[in-house]
Amino acid sequence: MCIRDRALNYDGTKIESALVDKTKAVFSGDDVSFTNSAKTGCAAAGDIAVWVTNTLNFNRVYNEIKPLMERQEAAKQTFETAKAACLLYTSPSPRDLSTSRMPSSACTTK
Repeated sequence: MCIRDRALNYDGTKIESALVDKTKAVFSGDDVSFTNSAKTGCAAAGDIAVWVTNTLNFNRVYNEIKPLMERQEAAKQTFETAKAACLLYTSPSPRDLSTSRMPSSACTTK
C-alpha cells in the first residue's frame, strides 16, 4: 500500500496517546506558523504538516465526544428496552370501533 493510500485510510480515532504526545511536542506552538515554515522548505512537507495537524485536531475532538456518543448509545438501548417492556395496550378496543361513546340509555328518545 502506498503512502497516499495509507494516509487516506488512516483511522484518526485510534491514535495512541503516547504518539499524540510525541507529535504534539513537534507541533507545539502555533500550528499555522509551523505549517507555513514547513511549506517554505517543501510543498509536500507543508501538506503533510497540514494533514498531521488536522488529524491531531480530529483525534482531540473525537476523544472529547466519544464518551457522549457512548452515553447516547446507552440511552438508546435503555429506551428500546423500556419500550419493549411497556405493557400499553395499543390495539383498538371494541368500543373504539363504535360510532358513538355515549351510553345507549342517553340515545333514547322519549
